[in-house]
Amino acid sequence: MLRGHFDERPVTIYSVNRTPFETEHRLPFVFYRQGALNLAFCRLGPGDSVRLVPAGAEYVAGTFDQIKEQRAFLDSMGYRRVFVSSAFLWGINEFLDARGINTINDIWVLYQRK
Repeated sequence: MLRGHFDERPVTIYSVNRTPFETEHRLPFVFYRQGALNLAFCRLGPGDSVRLVPAGAEYVAGTFDQIKEQRAFLDSMGYRRVFVSSAFLWGINEFLDARGINTINDIWVLYQRK
């Protein structure tokens, strides 16, 4: 989805804690990464890291669990959701989260500053 969205133009994406091309333990998904060499990732640490995104950053990515507490902040900074890795599973996560149930990890979201 990322490769298709950006075609071949170079872009920098700030990602929370890890990138979409890494496992939870930061092991690389080499096969997928090789298909998107035009994408550069700047990894932010966990926690309140979205607040540390530079003012000129156009894109921010993270999983549902990483972003859920900070969505209002992203909205206030002018970021809008571009797409999620699975709209169906994103909806399930919102349902589960609203009821205080553990969510499905690794449902990625990409935000763009408008």
